[in-house]
Amino acid sequence: VLSALDKAASGHIFGATVEEAPQFDLNDPLAGRRLRYLPPPCGASNAPPEFQDRIDLSEQMLQAQARATEESLRLLYVGITRAQDMLVFAVRKKETQARGAELMSDWLNELCDANVTPLLTLSLQSGRQDILVGGTPCTFEVRELGPHSGVDGTAAAATAAAATAAAATAAAPPVAPRLDAANTPQATTSTPTHAPARISASEPANTSDGANGTFTQAVLHADLGERLSLPGAQSDADLGNAVHGFLGAAPAAAGDPGKLARTAQRYIDRYLPGGDTAVLLEIHRRLEQHLQRAYPGAGFGHEWPVTLRTGEHRLMQGYIDLLIRTSTGGLVLLDHKTYRGTNPATHAMRYAQQLELYSTALTRAEHPATDAPGVSPPATDALGAAHPNAEHPQVSSCFIHFPLLGKIYRLETGR
Repeated sequence: VLSALDKAASGHIFGATVEEAPQFDLNDPLAGRRLRYLPPPCGASNAPPEFQDRIDLSEQMLQAQARATEESLRLLYVGITRAQDMLVFAVRKKETQARGAELMSDWLNELCDANVTPLLTLSLQSGRQDILVGGTPCTFEVRELGPHSGVDGTAAAATAAAATAAAATAAAPPVAPRLDAANTPQATTSTPTHAPARISASEPANTSDGANGTFTQAVLHADLGERLSLPGAQSDADLGNAVHGFLGAAPAAAGDPGKLARTAQRYIDRYLPGGDTAVLLEIHRRLEQHLQRAYPGAGFGHEWPVTLRTGEHRLMQGYIDLLIRTSTGGLVLLDHKTYRGTNPATHAMRYAQQLELYSTALTRAEHPATDAPGVSPPATDALGAAHPNAEHPQVSSCFIHFPLLGKIYRLETGR
C-alpha cells in the first residue's frame, strides 16, 4: 500500500546539508564531502516572491531539487516493485472552488517520460477500469472511501485506487472467519473509526477537535475606511493570495515607498492582472495606521508558523497572518480574510476555531530561555518587543481583518 503520495520531492539548501564529492572514491567514501550550514535568510517567515524566485533558480537549489527527486523516485520504485499480488495507491482527494475535485498525487506525478508527462494518471471515477501506465493498459479498481465509515461513500475524504497487473486481475480470496477455542466462528467486529491525523485550522468545517468553542460572537472593533474593490481576480484564491502575500511581504519594504509600490505591483501581476496597485497600498496604509495607533511599541511577526498536537494526538500546523507582541508582553492574533459579502460578523465566526487553535498552540508553547535554571529571559523576543514576565504568555485578543470591507472584528466569548 503506497500512501502519502501527495508529498512531492522538495530540495533544501538552508539549514545543515551534506555536500557530495564531485567524484566518489570507493577507497575513501568520505573524501570531498562537506557539511554546510546556511541560515534561512528570512527566519521563520516566508521569503518575498522575488527573492524566492532567485533562490529557486539558483544552482544550489536546482542541484538539491534534482537529488531530492532522484531519491524520491528510488523510494517510489521500491514501493511499486515490491508488490506481489496487489498494489494499492492510497490517494487523498481534494475539492476547491477554483479547481474542483482532484487527486493529490504529486509524488506519483514525478514518474514521468522524456517529455515530462506523468506515466500514470489515476482516475477520479470509481469502478473497474483500464488505465494506461506508460502506454500499457493495466486493470485498476477505484474505490472512494468515506472519512469515518471505512466503506464506500459519497462524502469522501480519501480515494483508494486498487491496482493489479493485467495478468493478475483475479479477485482476492475471502477472509476466513475468526474461530474460538472450540473452532466456532466468531462475529466479526466492526471496522474501527479514526479521525483524520491532521487538522486544517483554516477549514471552517473542522470544528470537532482541538477547540472548545470559546468564541461565541464577533463584534466590530475598528472601521478602517470605505469598502475597496480589487478587480482582475480569476478566483477567490487568487484574491486571497494577492492580499495575504502583499501584507506579509510589505514589512520588508518599510520606509521605502518605491520598493513598497514595486512589491505591490509584483503581486498584482502574479495574481490579479489588470488590478490596481493603489488598492493594495491603501489596504497596507490603513492596517499600519491602525496597528501603530492601537499597539505602540509592539513587535510584529508576519506569517508566523505554529504547531499544535491535540489530546487525541492529531496534528495542526498553520501560519498566523499577524502575531502582535504588545509592549506589556501580551499576544494578539490577527487574521486576514478577503471576504466581500455583507455579513462580516457571521463570516468571522466561521474562522473562530482557527484563531482558537492558534491561541491554544501559543499558550502551550514554552519559552526556551526560561526552561534552563539560572538563565534569565532576554529583554526582547523574536518579535522585537519587550519580553513578558509570565513564562507562558497569554493571548489577550483575536481579530479578523476584512481588508476589502475596511473593518476589523474582534472575537469575544460573550461573557
